[in-house]
Amino acid sequence: MRWQAIAQARAEVLKCAKACAFYADNAGASLLKNRSQPSDVGASRATPATIALGVILAVMPWNYPLWQVIRFAAPALMAANAGLLKHASNVPGSALYLDTLFERAGFPVGCSAPS
Repeated sequence: MRWQAIAQARAEVLKCAKACAFYADNAGASLLKNRSQPSDVGASRATPATIALGVILAVMPWNYPLWQVIRFAAPALMAANAGLLKHASNVPGSALYLDTLFERAGFPVGCSAPS
C-alpha cells in the first residue's frame, strides 16, 4: 500500500511540473490568441492589452493537494493575477511545501505564506 501512495505522489508532482512548463511555454501565445485585430473592432490600428483580474480566491479540497493548487495557480499567475489560497486544513504540509516552491520560483518571500 505504501509504495502505491508514493507512486501516486510522484505522479502528481510530475503532472504539476508538466503543467507549469506548459503554461510557461504557452502563456504568451494563449493570451495573444484571443486578441481582436484592429479591423475586428472597426479601427485602423489598435494596441491590445491584457488586464489582470486581480486577486483570485481559491478554496482547495484535500485530495490531490498539489495538483489542485497548481492547476489554478499556473494559468492565473501567467495572466498576471495573484491568488489567495485557502488550503484544506488536513494537508498543512502541502501548503508549506507549495510556499517554499513559490519562493524558489522567484516570488517574494512571504507572498504565498500559508495561514
